[in-house]
Order: sequence, then structure tokens, then C-alpha cells
Amino acid sequence: MKITLAQTAVSKYPADNLKTASDAVHQASIEGSDLVAFPETFMTRVEKGMSTAEIAEPSDGPFISGLAELAEQYRVTIVCGVWQKVEGEKKRAANTVIVLGRDGSLQAEYRKIHLFDALNVNESEQMVAGSIAPPLFSCGGIRFGLAICYDLRFPELFRYLARQGRKR
Repeated sequence: MKITLAQTAVSKYPADNLKTASDAVHQASIEGSDLVAFPETFMTRVEKGMSTAEIAEPSDGPFISGLAELAEQYRVTIVCGVWQKVEGEKKRAANTVIVLGRDGSLQAEYRKIHLFDALNVNESEQMVAGSIAPPLFSCGGIRFGLAICYDLRFPELFRYLARQGRKR
């Protein structure tokens, strides 16, 4: 199992980020990677005055569809942070991590549960918290759990994932 962590700059333009993803996935496939992971909210960098609801898209939107094509073309699993539309929300979106299988199909998605509202940061102003525990997905016979950034501060989430990982 070879995993590529694509640590890249993120633009405010989804099309630019899709091009960055294309280059990274292409290079990762040359190097024999099975899984390529992109950063939280890789789809677009939110700048002051931007509404996450305006830039968000559904799971079958153009950015995610473009990633799905890359996963299928290069036969790699892609894990990526996106802004996902939330029904009824006019200003906020869900900070979501998606998993696209080697065939381009959506294997898993998880909306960030724990929002960081401290130290003059108020994620809840731009994000809608998820309410469903993260799923596990498999790649190359290995089971992986999903979490996003501040989730790391909540050990019960990782106990849950560990217990789920033992179930077969």
C-alpha cells in the first residue's frame, strides 16, 4: 500500500484546484500510489466575504465529478476535502471529506462534526456541523476511518472508529 499526501497550496478557484489535483494524481500514479489524500476544504480556499453556501456543490457537482474522473483514469482512491451543499442553508455549507474509489464511485463521505469556535475563530459562521459518525472505507485490504482537523481533539470519535474497524 502506497499513500500520497498531496500537500499543496489551495486556490479560491475550484478549477485551479482540480488542475492541481490532476497533476498530483498523475504523479502519484507514476510513483505507484494506491491512495491520494488532499487537504481539508481543498476544493476552494474561502476568503473574507465569501459565502461557503455559494461555492459549495452537491456530491455529483463538477469538482467532485472531476475528481471521480481522475480516480477512474488513474485507478487510485482519492480522499479530498470539499464544501458540500446543505439543503435549506443560504450562507453555510458542510466541510466534508469524500472518498472516491478506483472506479470513480463515491465510497464514503463525512461531514465534520466538531467545529472550532474558539480563539477568535468561528467555524460555525461558515459551516454546518455534521451529525453522523464517520464511516470506514477500504483500500488495498486496509480499513480507514475519516476525521477532519479539530475532530482530533475528541478521542471518543477515534474509539468509535477503532471499534468499527474491528467489526468484520
